[in-house]
Amino acid sequence: MTTSTGAPPDYFDKNGQNWGFPTHNWEEMSKDNYAWWRARLTQMSKYFTAYRIDHILGFFRIWELPEHAVTGLVGKFRSSIALSQEELKKEGIWDFDRRCCPYIRQEMLQFKEDCNTEKKIVSKLKECGGKSWLESEDNLRNELFDLIKNVVLIRDPEDARKFYPRFSLEDTSNLQALDDHSKNVQKRLYHDYYFQRQETLWSENAMKTLPALLNSSDMLTCGEDLGLIPNCVHPVLQDLGLLGLRIQRMPSESGVEFGIPSQYSHMTVCAPSCHDCSTMRACAVNVGNFPALGFVSSERRTHKITTRGRGNYQSSNESKTLLETRGRGNYQSSNESKTLLEIPCTCIIRNFDE
Repeated sequence: MTTSTGAPPDYFDKNGQNWGFPTHNWEEMSKDNYAWWRARLTQMSKYFTAYRIDHILGFFRIWELPEHAVTGLVGKFRSSIALSQEELKKEGIWDFDRRCCPYIRQEMLQFKEDCNTEKKIVSKLKECGGKSWLESEDNLRNELFDLIKNVVLIRDPEDARKFYPRFSLEDTSNLQALDDHSKNVQKRLYHDYYFQRQETLWSENAMKTLPALLNSSDMLTCGEDLGLIPNCVHPVLQDLGLLGLRIQRMPSESGVEFGIPSQYSHMTVCAPSCHDCSTMRACAVNVGNFPALGFVSSERRTHKITTRGRGNYQSSNESKTLLETRGRGNYQSSNESKTLLEIPCTCIIRNFDE
């Protein structure tokens, strides 16, 4: 396998994510009408009535990284419409090596062959001492990674005449070293690639794959539509009748610490946390601003947590509370048992009856 899959940088991780597994070959799967997916969902429907599609954006496009990448920054979307060499030349861009190679001045350093990828840097640092330098020299590793990712264009490994703008382009000194005209051209091409030219293609991708999956069972389906969301996603979800996901601890609105379910749109599923968050207990212990989250003071947090809404949920030595309710409520725990916060919270809230 020469590629891996991940997610581009976002508010929570400026380096993106590299999950380390290969990209799905949707073209190959389509030859039998996605039989593996349909069989899996048909089997699941014997036991479940609802399920969530994690990272549903992958059915529109996926963030693909080269095999030599460690972080998730220097990737490209698959599938996507690349910038062609002819297109770039028409824009006055001809110095492709200058833009595709790490922009490092002589007064900095030049990478040797055995250190010119992220994985090679990791390997080299491990060789430099009995104890892995990654444990004590994270700053050194990260600085070297920043240097090697200091590019503005990424050349397609399968077609040298195709290029992709590097994500978080304006963070690079490579871009800042260009003249003003070249900067503006590069920024415009960046915006076009990430936010305009792909919309129709990505909608078509999703409409090829998702209906086959949805029609294979009668389970209720929720799509995890978090992160960098293209404009084409929500119209497709709406057309297919798919529920969206809202995580209270990961609000999309700026300046908001904890989402309020009553303010979420219809056709969404709400939960206080997900697999990308710590447990609710950890949140209660570590967060300082309890009133802002609708919680009581920290002195009483292990005894009682109050949230706006309706319903009481208690935990005891005899049983764990089954958190299945449409709404919000008061969560209580006894002194004789684990607090409710120690139970992974999967409370589902659907905004259909407001």
